[in-house]
Amino acid sequence: MSRPRLVVHGHFYQPSRLDPATGTVPPDPTAAPARDWNTRIAADCYRPNAELGNYGRISWDLGPTLAGWLEEGDPVAYRGFVEGDGGRHGMAQPFHHSILPLSTLADRRTEIRWGLRDFEWRFGRRPTGVWLPETAVDLETLGLLVDEGVTNTIVAPWQLAGRGLDTRRPYRVDVGGGRSIVVLAYDAGLSTSVSFEIEATSDADRFARERIVPRLSEPMEDDDAATPFALIATDGELYGHHQPYRDLFLQRLVGPADLGFDVSTLADVVAEAGPNARPAAIVERSSWSCHHGVARWETACGCVDDGAWKAPLRAAFDRLAEAIDTRTDEIARALPGAPDPWPTTPHVGFTRWYGRIEGNFHCGVVDRGERRPADQGFARQRHRLLAGGDDCVPDLRRCVQQAACRRLLVRRHYSRDSGSWIQVQPGIDLRLPAGSI
Repeated sequence: MSRPRLVVHGHFYQPSRLDPATGTVPPDPTAAPARDWNTRIAADCYRPNAELGNYGRISWDLGPTLAGWLEEGDPVAYRGFVEGDGGRHGMAQPFHHSILPLSTLADRRTEIRWGLRDFEWRFGRRPTGVWLPETAVDLETLGLLVDEGVTNTIVAPWQLAGRGLDTRRPYRVDVGGGRSIVVLAYDAGLSTSVSFEIEATSDADRFARERIVPRLSEPMEDDDAATPFALIATDGELYGHHQPYRDLFLQRLVGPADLGFDVSTLADVVAEAGPNARPAAIVERSSWSCHHGVARWETACGCVDDGAWKAPLRAAFDRLAEAIDTRTDEIARALPGAPDPWPTTPHVGFTRWYGRIEGNFHCGVVDRGERRPADQGFARQRHRLLAGGDDCVPDLRRCVQQAACRRLLVRRHYSRDSGSWIQVQPGIDLRLPAGSI
């Protein structure tokens, strides 16, 4: 049997802090001494890990919106990811941090395609793995990943169902139609220790000796010949931002020193598993961040005292999305030939996001004379998808405000505290920007 292996995965993501009106990150006094939180977290975490070469030793995923900011906001950190990928270290993310099981089928497909396309453009290869936001998953979402050529993803242990499951081996989930995907569950004990036990990660050698090696040494049921691996998956910002100096802990843990195991990548583990990975089932609509699954983002979840506001707020944004989709159809029907906007949206919308339009506009669907109305339609779709992110509250508020000003959602308009307010759902009132009405 080969030596046991360790895989460390960092989930690198920050909510979009761009002002949707200006496209820039505004100053934030709470991030002092840095100008804003993007800059501060980059200085604490992204850049130090790049300078230490950690991105070339661990597995990671990098949110597309964060990557877009790093490209100009911290080029050293950005180059660290690009150079560290090496054709095997990086995983993709859907473009926005949307809880995909709560999204429409079309939106899920668009988010996945945009995320894959963004990764391909930045790293020069088609990714084989995708990290789902909050690892929120259902069978339909896994099927969409497989349709796009994705071979693997990561979940929490409680998101897999089956007999005798052991997180030290990969599993294969059948998504129907003769298709399947490899699913790797992270080690809950080790990942929790790294995330929340500050003392445990003060010494990498001791952590390896007292935590990792004993875990890898435990016998595996029914398969003595299998080579066990341990997957530690945490927020990437842990290494230097959430916990100072843990970038150095990570460097030592995955460095060249022999700590009693080999350091590997998810790509290697998946490749070795091949078609012989044992079968397992997925727990529908589950996530890594809450045992109540996706209920955390749609209803009154038991983890909080008052979650009654979630359902009406989500309903408000669903109404906004429907209104924008209707307007998109109207714009398309008014164009010569009445082109169908939906097959082109995942590709064209992505291209337009970056402004890389060359040659035939919108892949020949729309000619030069019709750019403005088509641009307006795709811009609405882009902002609608951004609003679907579960943590983009400032952008969500502004999108609702702007939509409400156009009478898409307004139930009631009134004045209070020398300001203008609207009601978009019973119990959900938003203050309008000055001059918006």
